[in-house]
Amino acid sequence: MRIPRDVRAGSPSLDRVGLWILHSQLPAAELRKVEMAPLEWPVLLDTLSVRRSQAGHVAWFDTFTGLCPSYFAWAEYSRGDLTGTERYGAHSDWRKDHPGGPRPADLAVPEAPGEVTETVVIPGRI
Repeated sequence: MRIPRDVRAGSPSLDRVGLWILHSQLPAAELRKVEMAPLEWPVLLDTLSVRRSQAGHVAWFDTFTGLCPSYFAWAEYSRGDLTGTERYGAHSDWRKDHPGGPRPADLAVPEAPGEVTETVVIPGRI
């Protein structure tokens, strides 16, 4: 957050009032807005499927619109050592302008780690 110069260099009372407004009132008001906001999923071009468990998740696109696709993301959460594992569904030789499209057969979506507790499908616009 950028603090205006006159608040930093002003009189002690202005400093206290200015900092109180900047650090106490505005962030709290924004936090209340976030808490009260309805849950909204992002608007995606393609349908995204997600399977989650206590141990991790896998999310994937069966079709990807755009360039340099990553068709899936797989993650196993850390077990207390902060070293979780991740894998992505893209080929290392794809250039930045590699076209999307249907997921290639050699990029099979892996199973989510652990017992799946939630499956979410976020529909795409296309």
